[in-house]
Amino acid sequence: MKKMTILTAATSALALSAGIASAQEEAESMEVGSTTSSFYGFVLAGFSDQDVNQSGSTVGSDGGNGPSRFGFLGETVLADGMTGGVQIEYSVANASAASGGQTSNPGLRQANAYLTGDFGRVEVGSQDNSMYEWTTGTTDLFLTSAFQQARATDVIFRQDGAIFYTTPDFDGLQLRAGGTLQRGDNSSGNESSGFDSYTVSAKYNFEDLYASVSYLSVDQSPDDATSFGAAVSYDYGAGVIAASMTDNDHMTSFSGTNVQANNFYTDSDGKPYEIVGTYTGVPNWTFKVAYADADRDGGSSSSVAAEAQYNFASNVAVAVGATNPDKNFGGSNNSEDILATALYVAF
Repeated sequence: MKKMTILTAATSALALSAGIASAQEEAESMEVGSTTSSFYGFVLAGFSDQDVNQSGSTVGSDGGNGPSRFGFLGETVLADGMTGGVQIEYSVANASAASGGQTSNPGLRQANAYLTGDFGRVEVGSQDNSMYEWTTGTTDLFLTSAFQQARATDVIFRQDGAIFYTTPDFDGLQLRAGGTLQRGDNSSGNESSGFDSYTVSAKYNFEDLYASVSYLSVDQSPDDATSFGAAVSYDYGAGVIAASMTDNDHMTSFSGTNVQANNFYTDSDGKPYEIVGTYTGVPNWTFKVAYADADRDGGSSSSVAAEAQYNFASNVAVAVGATNPDKNFGGSNNSEDILATALYVAF
């Protein structure tokens, strides 16, 4: 039997993962040999006005906290309670044509195969790294491009050529471990004939409380690049309060390798953190405020950001966001105030 389902995607990585997980649970309840095919995604587009050094503004289209994306999930129910599946996901740039928005091809984000069962889950290929998916992504709650100055802790999002193992759920506790393997040469992040990077993560859910820790290590000379991250969130009924931090050593850009780690918002030895809160007590509205400290050398490097989001439905929303950063938030004393809008439609 073959069944087509449509997933409702969400803006945060955690919510999108939850949507995919629901399709996987549906497959597990079907008879052996049954297959499912799922299609999911969202479009996120907007405009932003950025005042560079308070000397003039530039207005242009952007992808908000994007990029937009679409994906396919296929699963087959196997014997002994196991499920085998594949996931392929693409991103689509929707910036101005001058930035390649209309002429650029979709970019591959996910391409992996996995096996799940009572033993847990094994996943091989291009996939989300658990340091973002479980830890730093906990505070990734903005829709607009104001997210750029509401966040400071991310060091990794996805990895190519990776293999990860996730344990079953032990009364709310799960562990995940894995990394990237390459042939080995002299370039940073690609020096070992074994694992060039590894990540170990844990997450714990207890009623309205969520907590996670992760450790990432990248093989390089003379000193390995490492990052320890921790996050916690609490659902107080009318919204969420969340915080995350990372403690980095020798972290740099590994964008040319499968590792794909980077000190996006902080210095190589930075210890950034961010706190975000949401309020949903007004029907159809979600209000958000965030404080981030990028821990840059050369002066104060904090930022305050706020966003108001109106939800027409569970899969359609508009938002307006604004930021007020220290000039050194980006590390070069030229950070920008941002005023941004976004339209989000999931399918």
